[in-house]
Amino acid sequence: MSQNIGSATIIPGIPNSFQAINSGIQGLLIGNKSGYELNIQLEGCGIAKTLYPGSIDFFPYQYGFSGNVIFSTVTSLPNILNYPGKTVTFDAIGKQESFNQSAYPMSIAAVQAVSPTASGKPLFSATIGFGATTTNNQGLNIFNPPNSGVVLNFHSARVYTNDATGPSCNLIFLTGTDQNWALPVSAISHTGNAPAPVSATHCTAQDGSIGLSGSLIEVINVGAMVETDMLAFPDNVQLYPGGNMYIEIASGTSGHVVRLTMKWSEDTQAPPIFVQGATAVASSVKNDGNPAGTQILESTVSGDASSAVILTNDAQFTLGDVAHNALLTILGNMIQNGNFTLDGASNTGIKVNTSSVHLVGGTSGTADLYQIFQGTFKYTIIDLTNFRTSAGAQTIALPVAYTSGAYIRGSDTDSYSLLLSGVAQSLATITALPAAAGGNATTGNATNLGFYALGSCLTGFDTIRFNGGWAAAHQGQIIIEGI
Repeated sequence: MSQNIGSATIIPGIPNSFQAINSGIQGLLIGNKSGYELNIQLEGCGIAKTLYPGSIDFFPYQYGFSGNVIFSTVTSLPNILNYPGKTVTFDAIGKQESFNQSAYPMSIAAVQAVSPTASGKPLFSATIGFGATTTNNQGLNIFNPPNSGVVLNFHSARVYTNDATGPSCNLIFLTGTDQNWALPVSAISHTGNAPAPVSATHCTAQDGSIGLSGSLIEVINVGAMVETDMLAFPDNVQLYPGGNMYIEIASGTSGHVVRLTMKWSEDTQAPPIFVQGATAVASSVKNDGNPAGTQILESTVSGDASSAVILTNDAQFTLGDVAHNALLTILGNMIQNGNFTLDGASNTGIKVNTSSVHLVGGTSGTADLYQIFQGTFKYTIIDLTNFRTSAGAQTIALPVAYTSGAYIRGSDTDSYSLLLSGVAQSLATITALPAAAGGNATTGNATNLGFYALGSCLTGFDTIRFNGGWAAAHQGQIIIEGI
C-alpha cells in the first residue's frame, strides 16, 4: 500500500516544488487533480515527465534524487473549471511493497466531473428493502466478475432504517469469489433509451448473519428515519475485476425497516489493472521496463501467513512454502544452465544432462556415454550394446573432464583405460575383497580395467579408451562417479 506524504497547490505560470523523501522507496506516485498539464521533474536524477490533467503516474527512484520535486504548468484544458481542485498529490511506494508499475499512468476516477454523474459512463444502481427484518444484520453486495473487463466507480452508498438504537453501517471491499448471497438484486441502468446498457456485475443481498471480512472502507452510526450517505462526491471507491463491494447494517434487534442502495458507473474499457482474487482471470501478463525484483506473480493460500508462489521480472521463482511443499511436474525436457539448489544450498555440481555421446564399435555394436551430472560432482554411465573393438583402440571424449579422480565399476566389458591428454592414468584395481568385517581390500595398480573390475583413479582424466583387440562382443555397463 502506498503512503501519502502530502500535496501541493498548483499556481498557473509559476513553478513550485514539494519536498518528498529520497530513500527506502521504489519511487513516487504523483497525481494531478487539476485541468493543467504539468511538467514534473525529480531534482538531481534527470527524471522528467509530463503529467496530464486528471491523471496519476509513477516516477521511479533513481540515484542522485535529492527528494525535491519541481512542477510547473504547461497548458490547460478548455474545461478547466470542471476540475474540482488545483493540487498535486504525492504518495511513496516502499521498497518491499508489491506494486504494479505497468498500471501507470492512469486517470484519477471522478476528478474531471462536476458531479458524479457527469462522466458520460454508464450508470447503475442496486437497491434492497426489508419491511420487517428477521435478523440483526442486512447487506447488499456488488460483485465485479474477474473477466468483466470493467472497473466500477462507486459514488453513492446509502442506508435508511427506522431503527432508533443507533445501528452501525459498514462499507467493505473484499477480493475473491462472489459473496452470492441468497437474495438476487437487479442492477438498474440509469439510461432511459433503449437498448439500455447492461451491467457486468452480479448483485445479491441478505437478511442474515454476514460477518465483517475484507477491508473496511468506512463505518458510521445511522439515525432513525434519516437517509444517510456513506459516500459524498467527490469521494469515490473503485472496484476492479475479481472483487466485492458491500454495504452492511448491524443492529442489536430485528423487526426494522431497512433500505440499502449503491450507485456506480462502469468503465467500458478497463485500464491496466491488478488481476486479483480467488477466481481472477487474465488473458496475458506483460511487465516491461520495471526495476529488477519487481513482483509480477504472487499467490497466498487462504489462511497462510506467507506466499506459496512468487515470480519476479528478473526470473526469480519461488514455489511452495512451509505449509504447502512444492510439486513440479515436467512432461517435456528441462534445460538447466545455472546452479541447481537443494535444501537451500547452492550446488554447482548438480548439473543434469541426458544427452549421449555415441560410438560405433570397430567390429560390432555401439557404446553410448551419458554424463548425467556435469558440475563439480560428475556421474557417467557407458552402455555397451554388442560392442567390440577391432585391432585398434577406440575413444570417447567426456563432455566435462574429471579433475580430481573417480570411483569406477564395470560389468560385462573388456579392457579399457582412462586418459588425460592422451596418456593412460594409473588405476587402483581391487584384486581381493576384505577377508573379514573391518578389514582392508587388496589392490594392484595398472593402466586398464576389465571384465567386472572395480577400481579408482586418483587423478583427472578426459577420455575413455576402449583398448584394441577385444576377443568378443560385450553387453555391459561402466559407471564412473567422482569429481
